[in-house]
Amino acid sequence: MKTFAYCCASFAVSAAKAAGVTPITCPPVTADTFQPLWLVGRQFIYFDLHGEAGQPYWAGDNGLFALTAETIRQADLGGATVFAANCHLTDTDHPMLDALLAANAGAVIGGTGVNYSGKGTTFGASLLGMWVRRMLSLGCSPDEALRLAKRRIQAALLSATVLDDKEREMVNQDTLAFSLYTDNRVGLV
Repeated sequence: MKTFAYCCASFAVSAAKAAGVTPITCPPVTADTFQPLWLVGRQFIYFDLHGEAGQPYWAGDNGLFALTAETIRQADLGGATVFAANCHLTDTDHPMLDALLAANAGAVIGGTGVNYSGKGTTFGASLLGMWVRRMLSLGCSPDEALRLAKRRIQAALLSATVLDDKEREMVNQDTLAFSLYTDNRVGLV
């Protein structure tokens, strides 16, 4: 599966595990140097950048602008499945979700509000992204991949002895609340 990943430099280890490829990072790449052509011809696109409510950009480490809605709109995503561990992606009327859908993403998976992900390991949103990617690589549709990935996370929660109650609640309210969006902006799964 042709995969692309872009993340904060501090998230590179967990993003590589989640996406299954070495990610491009911000820094050194920024919104000024990001090439929309990097997104073309990919089947799975993984983002783990900082998002803010209602803003038409994502940031990398140190607040550097990593990617803008305008740049995304310049790419033809060709029906790719996009997974974004970024915060606030699926908040009401978010410009980055609109840009991904306008750029011809087949499905966009993300969450509302603050989303938690590991830095040195896959946890929360990045773990969900890893399972979505693995299910897609087995031939699942995006909605089936998300459904199965959530089941995998739920099963792990039941057997996990290393998570405290706060971490369990965070995963339940954050990671398991991720939804899938298509061109009609309806959250599924």
